[in-house]
Amino acid sequence: MRSSASFSFFALVLSGVSIVAASASEPTPPASISPADLQFFETKIRPVLSDQCYRCHSDQADKLRGGLHLDSRTGTLEGGESGPAVVPGAPDQSLLIEAIRYGNPDLRMPPKGNKLSDEIIADFVEWIRRGAPDPRKAAALAAAP
Repeated sequence: MRSSASFSFFALVLSGVSIVAASASEPTPPASISPADLQFFETKIRPVLSDQCYRCHSDQADKLRGGLHLDSRTGTLEGGESGPAVVPGAPDQSLLIEAIRYGNPDLRMPPKGNKLSDEIIADFVEWIRRGAPDPRKAAALAAAP
């Protein structure tokens, strides 16, 4: 009887460790995203990421560029080889803003002179200033059945 209880306790501890490990891999989402912030992201940010960035910076990319995943909240916050892409609340410290402003000749996105409009850049600055509210989960989790 004692070995059964010990096994049950051990199994419970392991399952708890698994849950903690799984939740640690995804940054804690904001307590809640306001309806206005959600609408802002869905109408002004996600479409640009999808149209302009996912081709090279997503799980769908033929070849991931710079180790940067912009198709998930985690990837956007963790960034790629150059560091975090977004620093919530600090657009001027965010590499994404530096890249889309063409402020650094070695870091220009989208590349090849296809610079985003000033209005779109201002939307990204505002999104990051608001804390980069993002309802997306990790791409692998979102794709799971």
